[in-house]
Amino acid sequence: YSYIDRVDGSGFLTGSKDKSIYKVDLMGNPLMIYEGHDAPVNSLSQCVKEEFTSGSWDGTAKIWDVETGKVK
Repeated sequence: YSYIDRVDGSGFLTGSKDKSIYKVDLMGNPLMIYEGHDAPVNSLSQCVKEEFTSGSWDGTAKIWDVETGKVK
């Protein structure tokens, strides 16, 4: 449902119908799963390498810490 290249060039983030966001490296290996939405993730944005923002059909937007996986 949503995809962005990571700003540091180390891979990408993808938001999915299963309500999760996946951090993936350049070889396609999943590195982390971010969970916290109650509906499919339909938008992602990243301006700085330390965090990214997600939007969901649940009507929320969340700011995530890339390394810890926690919502800020």
